[in-house]
Amino acid sequence: MTRFLTASALAFAVLAPSGYAQISTKIETGYDDNPFRLADQFNPQDSFFLDGEVRLEHDFASGVTFDARVQHLASEDQDASQTQHALTLGYEGEASLFGKPTEYEFHIRGSGLDRTFVSRNTGLVGQFAGVDIPDRFNQTSLEARARADIALDEAWTLRLQSDWRTRDYEDYTGIGLSNLDYDQVYAHGRLRYWPNETIDAQLGISLGQRAFEDRRGRALDTGVIAGSDLEYSYFGLDMSWKYVFQPDHDLRLAYSFDSRDDNLTGYYDTSSHRTRLRYRYMPEWGNRFAAEIEYRDFNFDNIPSVLIVNEEEDVAPNDGMRYRLSYDRRLVNEETREIWVDMSLTYDDISSPNTAFAYDRMVARIGVSLEFGG
Repeated sequence: MTRFLTASALAFAVLAPSGYAQISTKIETGYDDNPFRLADQFNPQDSFFLDGEVRLEHDFASGVTFDARVQHLASEDQDASQTQHALTLGYEGEASLFGKPTEYEFHIRGSGLDRTFVSRNTGLVGQFAGVDIPDRFNQTSLEARARADIALDEAWTLRLQSDWRTRDYEDYTGIGLSNLDYDQVYAHGRLRYWPNETIDAQLGISLGQRAFEDRRGRALDTGVIAGSDLEYSYFGLDMSWKYVFQPDHDLRLAYSFDSRDDNLTGYYDTSSHRTRLRYRYMPEWGNRFAAEIEYRDFNFDNIPSVLIVNEEEDVAPNDGMRYRLSYDRRLVNEETREIWVDMSLTYDDISSPNTAFAYDRMVARIGVSLEFGG
């Protein structure tokens, strides 16, 4: 797949007709003191890493868009290394919908993720029934999206969006693990109020449905329900408010709520809340400093944590804080190229009634981004 993306990127760069093309690369190095988010009882090992991404974007004069990217993270701990790739083909345009100016987009994307599964219950490469399952969460996906941004007036914009995805995981059903493969469809609505450069407020609602291809549900006593076909229903609500209180200072407050209900007993029902506050200082374009604080809370609604079979998804109830400082500086700003330096420091402090899922983590990064286009 990586070779295919590279060849596709080169072919489009050479053969593409008039439009806008951009090639970008990003290389970051850093230090992660707990890459697998392990609890202290497992003596998590720190590691240095190198994270690189290559990306080609092209907006054709016809409205066709193309985006190919490959990202690879190489870590001192080989189990922490991972590779992601994605290829997107789309179309963008403008029209009139309900008599209102509308920008629309359609795209289809293929992607994949290759990483080693390290169990947060043991701190070791995952096992089930005495068999190693390092590729448990390796996946390939095919996604499609349709989106329309409708300008209701000068201040109000309505976004209508639908998403479809099919995802294929590594198959371990032969040893008794569930098949995680699924098909999913989502519908989103978002209302944005942006009357001037000072205020930007948004409210979004999402509804979704996921149907597993061959996965059994569970009763609340953790017993598998023979012959069942598991499905999830999703509901999401998010809102944000951004205020520019000086030309080079702004605050953004965001909140989101997500719930998941299964179609059988409620064993997999979950709810999560997330609140984030960001302060940003931009004394000039190309010079950005940001400080963020975020609170997260994730819960299973109907069962105590001791009954959750984590081999299925490797998750448990948890809540905690994230703190992040970042600084971005543009070193070169020319018509056909830009060069950025970025730095960040992130700290997570997460607790859980299941002690194997309580952890703290600090990640420091510094990197260079290069963009070429015209």
